[in-house]
Amino acid sequence: FAKTNKVDVKTYETKTVEKRIDYAEVVTEALEKINKLEILQSSMKEEVEIKAQWDNFLFKNNQTIQIRGNGIYKLDLDKFEVITSCNEATIIADIETSVEIYDIKEQTEKGWLVMYDREFTSQEYSDMIFKVKDKMKSEMQDEANLKVAKERAEEIIKTKVKEKGVLNVRVVWR
Repeated sequence: FAKTNKVDVKTYETKTVEKRIDYAEVVTEALEKINKLEILQSSMKEEVEIKAQWDNFLFKNNQTIQIRGNGIYKLDLDKFEVITSCNEATIIADIETSVEIYDIKEQTEKGWLVMYDREFTSQEYSDMIFKVKDKMKSEMQDEANLKVAKERAEEIIKTKVKEKGVLNVRVVWR
């Protein structure tokens, strides 16, 4: 006789656990790590010419001041917005610009009969530096220069956000 073994067959239920990812939170977390990140630096130079009233070889007292600085583009994500849907994120960001002066050289051209040096008060000097910085910042805001900075920033943002698993990232600038 052949012996039969009874096998108990049990049915197991499988449940699918749906995990929803809050992409807004993931994107925000990634962006907070790169806030105020320096994305580009630009070397800049301005010259200020101050000419004397008498511009001849005897009485001239002309001065040229060369001011060199770095224009710095940084990501400004303090007021950024994130709009998410599915696995897509739209990030509304801004770029902050600043100028740091690192070198000031003065050159004087004097006439034969000039026996004095031109002196600036501290207020005149700081006003001159302020105006030069302002001019440099306006050059940084030029469309071509800003385009390069925005492209670089967009590349950085997309890389950081895609590392967190968000597939489609779009950056919109204020």
